[in-house]
Amino acid sequence: MSIKNLCAVAVALALSQQLQAELLISEYLEGSSNNKAIELVNLGSQSLDLSQYKLQMFFNGNTTAAATINLTGTLAPGAVYVIANNNAVAALKDKAQLLNSSSWYNGDDALVLSKGELVIDSFGQVGFDPGSAWNSGGVSTLDKTLRRKASITQGDSNPADLFDPSLEYEQFAQDDFSDIGFYNGSGPTDPEEPEPEEPVYVHGQCGDVATFISAIQGETDESPLKGQTLSVEAVVTASYQDNSGLKGFFIQEEMADQDQNPLTSEGVFVYDNLFGKAASVGDKVRVSAVVEESFGQTQLAKLLDLTDCGEGEDIAAVAVTLPVSSLSQLEALEGMKVRLTERLTVTDNYGLGRYNELTLSSERLYQPTQIALPGDAAKAVMAANSLNKLVLDDGSNLQNKDQVYPAPGLSASNTLRVGDEVLPFDAVLGYGFSKYRVHPLTEPVFISSNPRTEQPAISKGDYRIASINVLNYFNGDGTGIGFPTSRGASTAVEFAKQRSKIIAAIAAMNADLIGLLEMENDGFSEQSALADLVRGLNEEAGADVWAFVDFAMPQVGTDAITSAIIYRKDKVTQAGLAAVTTAVPFDYGNRALISQSFKVEQSAELLNFTVVHLRSKGSCPSNKSDLANLDSGDGQGCWNAVRLQAVQAMHNWLAGHPTGVETDNSVIVGDFNAYMLEDPIRAMNDAGYVQLSQQAHGNKVSSYQFNGESGSLDHVFAAGDIRSRVAEVTEWAINADEPAILDYNEEYKSDIAKANFYAPGPFRSSDHDPMVMSVHFAKPVVQDQLFMLDEQAAAGTVVGQIVTSSAVAIAHYQLSGEQAAWFNISSTGQLMVAAGADLDFESRQVLRFDLTVQTESGLVSEPATIEVQLNDLPELPVVTLEGLATVISDQSKPGTVLATVTAQATGNNAVIEKIQLVEGDKYLVLKNGQLTLKKKLNAKHQPELRFSIKATDSLGVSTSVSYVIEVKDGKSNTVLQWVISVINKVLGWLFG
Repeated sequence: MSIKNLCAVAVALALSQQLQAELLISEYLEGSSNNKAIELVNLGSQSLDLSQYKLQMFFNGNTTAAATINLTGTLAPGAVYVIANNNAVAALKDKAQLLNSSSWYNGDDALVLSKGELVIDSFGQVGFDPGSAWNSGGVSTLDKTLRRKASITQGDSNPADLFDPSLEYEQFAQDDFSDIGFYNGSGPTDPEEPEPEEPVYVHGQCGDVATFISAIQGETDESPLKGQTLSVEAVVTASYQDNSGLKGFFIQEEMADQDQNPLTSEGVFVYDNLFGKAASVGDKVRVSAVVEESFGQTQLAKLLDLTDCGEGEDIAAVAVTLPVSSLSQLEALEGMKVRLTERLTVTDNYGLGRYNELTLSSERLYQPTQIALPGDAAKAVMAANSLNKLVLDDGSNLQNKDQVYPAPGLSASNTLRVGDEVLPFDAVLGYGFSKYRVHPLTEPVFISSNPRTEQPAISKGDYRIASINVLNYFNGDGTGIGFPTSRGASTAVEFAKQRSKIIAAIAAMNADLIGLLEMENDGFSEQSALADLVRGLNEEAGADVWAFVDFAMPQVGTDAITSAIIYRKDKVTQAGLAAVTTAVPFDYGNRALISQSFKVEQSAELLNFTVVHLRSKGSCPSNKSDLANLDSGDGQGCWNAVRLQAVQAMHNWLAGHPTGVETDNSVIVGDFNAYMLEDPIRAMNDAGYVQLSQQAHGNKVSSYQFNGESGSLDHVFAAGDIRSRVAEVTEWAINADEPAILDYNEEYKSDIAKANFYAPGPFRSSDHDPMVMSVHFAKPVVQDQLFMLDEQAAAGTVVGQIVTSSAVAIAHYQLSGEQAAWFNISSTGQLMVAAGADLDFESRQVLRFDLTVQTESGLVSEPATIEVQLNDLPELPVVTLEGLATVISDQSKPGTVLATVTAQATGNNAVIEKIQLVEGDKYLVLKNGQLTLKKKLNAKHQPELRFSIKATDSLGVSTSVSYVIEVKDGKSNTVLQWVISVINKVLGWLFG
């Protein structure tokens, strides 16, 4: 039975006539090791058919039963029925009518006794984790035997209401089995002596002798006058007398009546329980009542009389700042008017919707093992945190109000987040449910210091990887009905609300690859929860872009929930065989481990993606000899060894490349149920993985809230080259900082609350915050290179091969820089000398330019530096031919001078010694610097004239220069010239 059904039954009971008592929890035994038992008694007048009854256990504040024990047999009127742990000692088992070997409760777990689906009795508070135990009035549910008071004949049929064990139970020593099997020691008893009548207490008049409040409070947690009836005169500082309030008021001594002892309080709460006489703020009153301790608070109760003594003096508030040096500092102010003099931070808002209460501190508080190593360092943080908390209450015991903080009222658009602040205010200080509480005397004013963000704070990178807890996404039977399921939404209406929130959150993350936590484990068919979610995402996107990884099995492991992977198929594609392991320690507790390899489309890079969900810290081992997994008190909670074993096993599994793809790039996301400095996270670091959020932001980050302290249960790790390409990473604070009342659930909400508290956006879509990381593409890489080249190398000379690395083909090479124009690069990456390159060693010895490449998919590399070092060659003479034409007529006569040839030495102190014709001497002759035609040319048989001139200097350095002159047919030119001359003469004669 879930808490939702339990509460529905409780409401039905409240609206009906009170049931006659029948089966009742009469004794609770929480002993050493496995010594645990429950005694039930039949207080009715008829025998009971026990097969209609069941006892359920709810562990660690969960709202789903972890164990159900169905009773058997018949129970006569007045008889008892004992259920015991099958592993208890023989002396206890011998007293039992039913033995059970399932997991049994600890001191912080709740019990519900039901007849069918009708709650008959309960023990503890379902849905609330008190820590290690419920403690009040000297009665504890841890390591004790508790017996129901004989005056209690009606069961607690509302398992979700507040639980104070001292109200209905008496405490006995651990492993006290003496009364098990006997209802309140039933048996022959001696006749009771009549109790003497107590004298009538005289209330007196204003001004009569009265007890000072400081004497009532004393110097310790408990009043030295407990149980005594007495009278007090003091000023009313706050009044909450009506049925919606605390049913009482606070009073404080006037200055003259204070004892000036810093260890004793001057104020006290008076519980008048609708006595009927008003106590107005500012009035001095005389009160006669009994001194009691209630939930750890000293108070006056069982009011005998109340007299208004007129106007009292103004009571000054005592300044309080956080953190305090010790809790005794607050104890000395219990019941007094105080002033919170500084801005305080909201560090817990879990109870805002139900109780209209918040926890305040001087700053955001972190889980001890989030910022300190387990052990002494974590214990020091734990102790410091306990001194830095005050509950902001509202002077009311009402639950599930339509209007709660902040003014003018909490709503889906007017939130109050962890990290927000409250301005200084006056209040009265009380104590209850193990916490110091301030009831404000004026409406608190809140500052939105931690505003919402509509998207994750990610602005860089090329693609995104994320994880998100979808908070038991169960879609009924997949056809729109089939609610409630074992987890998640209890109605189709609730599921529609949950679905809208989850889809909004995933869409806003803008991620391409996502790990999901807490999906319904119902396979991969069209009716599965996973297929339903992906359909919703595609509807939101307006295109068929989302897909899920199908592990091709009816269920992934045996748990009700599973991890899953979804992805944008237009951005990434599956590249391997989807892999699952349910081997120990992933067979139970730790959810099945899943992994798949992906290829990023644009860059073609590969990565392995793994989703983890390790065992939670609660539901501790019933086997008290399992020391490695018990809560050792070092801050890591229960099952630490199991989580550590899982990390080591995961590392070994992944090393075997279960998807069949071998790549060093690995990303692991999920709920490790371990904070930043706990053993499993440090083991991940030791295995070569980097916790990316820790690397980017340090330890003061969080994805989860528990008990007013923030921490990271959700992590993202990376290994391989991808680590260096991570652009940004963030915990998107849409859930853990938000009030739980803003989620999709409709329980405990009126129609007004349902309308005000719900919106279909991403906020409070889960109780964990999503993790989002962005990554730069694996771009092509060009190596810096150095080449050697002879100076004056000719155009087209190959300098060398450019070395690149890219998963996608290179489509373009781009040179830049002052000397870039002197080189070309072929499509295959060959670097060559360009035409016009000035490759002179004396001018510059090293040529330097930048080179980038671009892939076919458009990715551009970072610039590489290319250097070309010139080899120094001997300096060549420079040959000059002055007057050389590019065309010569074959009618030119031998002896015609074609050019004047000179040469200039360039070597150090060199002179030209010789200039000679080394080719073309059949038609040409070089003499005294004159290049002349030696014989007649024929254009028809000799269309071009080729020759070379060689110059040699005094250093023996030579250079040869080759030339080509085109030979033209000169006869056609002669006729043309004659015709032109004739025409010119005629024109001259005519126009004379």
